[in-house]
Amino acid sequence: MKGEVIMKSTTRIRRHEAFVAAATALVIVGCSQGTSNSPGNDESDAADATGRDTLEVAIAQEPTDLVPYTAGQQGKSMTFDLVFMPLLYTDDENEVQSDILESWELDDSATTVTLRLRDNLTWSDGEQLTSADVVMTLTQALDPNISIMAGPMAGVVGTDEFAEGAANEISGLSAPDEKSVVIDLADPDATWLPNLVLRKLPILPQHILGEVPHDELAEHEFFRTVPVSSGPYTLKEHQSGQYLEFEKNMEWQPGAAFDRVTFRVVSVDVMSAQLETGEIQFMFSIDPTDVERVGALESIEVESTSGIAPGVWAIQHFEPLLDPQVRQAMAYAIDREAICDAVYKGYCETPIANIRQLGPEWAIPEDDVTEYRYNPERARQLLDEAGWDSDTELTFLLFAHVTGAPKRAIEIAQGNMADVGINWSIETIDVAEFLDRAAEEPDSFHGFYTAGADFTVDPSSVEAYTSCESHYPNGSNIIRYCNEELDDHWRTGRRESSAEKRAAVYQRAFRLLNEEVPEIYLLVPDSIIAYDSRLKGVRVHSNKDMQFWNIGEWTWEE
Repeated sequence: MKGEVIMKSTTRIRRHEAFVAAATALVIVGCSQGTSNSPGNDESDAADATGRDTLEVAIAQEPTDLVPYTAGQQGKSMTFDLVFMPLLYTDDENEVQSDILESWELDDSATTVTLRLRDNLTWSDGEQLTSADVVMTLTQALDPNISIMAGPMAGVVGTDEFAEGAANEISGLSAPDEKSVVIDLADPDATWLPNLVLRKLPILPQHILGEVPHDELAEHEFFRTVPVSSGPYTLKEHQSGQYLEFEKNMEWQPGAAFDRVTFRVVSVDVMSAQLETGEIQFMFSIDPTDVERVGALESIEVESTSGIAPGVWAIQHFEPLLDPQVRQAMAYAIDREAICDAVYKGYCETPIANIRQLGPEWAIPEDDVTEYRYNPERARQLLDEAGWDSDTELTFLLFAHVTGAPKRAIEIAQGNMADVGINWSIETIDVAEFLDRAAEEPDSFHGFYTAGADFTVDPSSVEAYTSCESHYPNGSNIIRYCNEELDDHWRTGRRESSAEKRAAVYQRAFRLLNEEVPEIYLLVPDSIIAYDSRLKGVRVHSNKDMQFWNIGEWTWEE
């Protein structure tokens, strides 16, 4: 049964237009002038930093692995920002950029993608970065036997034959020369390039990994030590639970300012104290309740910007949570606006329509959607209609590194749901154990907390988390939601090149998700960073996993 329908839905309480304006056109045809992260940009004086040769940074989550094709984690993504140049990414203005490519283009038929590499790209060991590296990396990313990215990037000619062992290469990937890559798609697909942007795919060295069988990649020594890099820094040492130490990549131009960068694994609860004492010079993320106090300190800068992904109370799609009425009741039971005000002090937005996608605006329905505002009486009514047993005990998994505001928000939501007869117990778990459990025993728990990614660039973003074909571990759909009607919308949206028709398709998809409530979107937290005022060049990113996206530009001024 669908909840009450209104004619005009305000899906977010506070909206920053700059971060929902990026549409597919940004990545259909693109060229990049590059940032000072870009090799060959000689105008930067980044290497002239004085007064400090080591930058100390606090992070809450360290990577459990450094394999690009397995499930993403914040610590992994942040590490990649230092050691690898991604093929494509979005900057702090949500505009598509590349430090590897000088151009990227989808032809008029929407079946051929052409990438053109920049000149003078070099690995830290002195080898040239060429189209062979890009083709090898794409081949690995497209292999569904090893890569969680294969679903969102599907559709390249010859991928099925390669995955089944009937071919030694993907016929739709080619490198006409050392600077060009051509990707042939089996069918028109307006979403392929946007999805490549969203993957933030780190290019890997073909001269090291090119002969490694795909089923041996995850255990290869390279992904434990990452001895060769293309980014501003190279990983020197990783002491689990303590720190990651990076040193300057001397081959990266125009040259990083710091000789060394250390990621210190620190609880969010003590980060701000260490920033005040000078033990660290940068932290993400600062607790919203501490922003005013820390921001008043003379030596500290605090910056924030609207987020681009909600914090998610994910719901496993097994009994007893298969009835949409039960999930709708959960959405009504949680006072998200109060959580935003009390826990996040307004540094957040509330997706009242419970739609994960936040932009572009043309894809988001504004009518015939349900607003799930706090309404415990409506929640109880839906539970009665569903025949819910209030003695049911549900298990919610919470990562050990999740503390501060997200944990407080989860505990309030837990209490809200208990008030209407939905009882959750919270079990703390580390990331590696969770991923194993999600793959091997997905029905052994009922929910978990997750956050991250980018839901503003293209409406196809949500497909990876809801498609029947993307169930984990072969895709990002850990909750194992499946709706064939929704999958039809995703497939139609991929093939449709007309902007007007695409908008209609995706609005139908999001209305369906609005009714189904596959999971609960608690709120969209702002990205908030704090750093020593002598650290220059920092630009806060709306994606919480990309706070080091331009670290090659950072300098120090006494």
